[in-house]
Amino acid sequence: MKQNTASARVVGDLRDRIKRGALAPGQAVPSARQIVKQWGVAIATATKALAQLRKDGLVRVEPGVGTIVIGERAQELSRVRIVEAAIAIADDEGTAALSMRTVGRELGVATMSLYRHVPSKDVLLELMADAVFAETPVPRPPARADWKKYLQVLARAAWQTYQRHRWLAPMICLPRSRPAPASGLRAVESRSP
Repeated sequence: MKQNTASARVVGDLRDRIKRGALAPGQAVPSARQIVKQWGVAIATATKALAQLRKDGLVRVEPGVGTIVIGERAQELSRVRIVEAAIAIADDEGTAALSMRTVGRELGVATMSLYRHVPSKDVLLELMADAVFAETPVPRPPARADWKKYLQVLARAAWQTYQRHRWLAPMICLPRSRPAPASGLRAVESRSP
């Protein structure tokens, strides 16, 4: 049990260093022997920690060099990662700065590789809106209670979403061929229990 805790502590510390950029992609992480010295753990614990980082896709073993950081950029490309990166760009710089090229650059991949997961920028914008709406919980409507209060709760939740993602309101005000599945329509369509 003690080794599991020690291993988790080492993994957590190294994961935090990678996340903060203190250990950048391509940089070597401490070897098992260095981990033993720095964290005061057994060699088996150090080896287990490095194995967990490999399993998590944060590092890889490079012959003749050691264990190096892969970082988030080299992790498996997926629709979820593409949408998350696009939301981060839009949150920081607005949708004017958003393009498939900027998303590819953010993820460290070729632009064309994105199209295997997302067919176009328009579809990406729809996926972004849906992801953002999905993060806002919609309360169940009351059976016979005050509908005015319920609508106020919904309005506050929407306002908070628009405050977190300022690019969203102008985007959804444009005529859309189809609304995002997780948009506010699910609150309107929900039925009382």
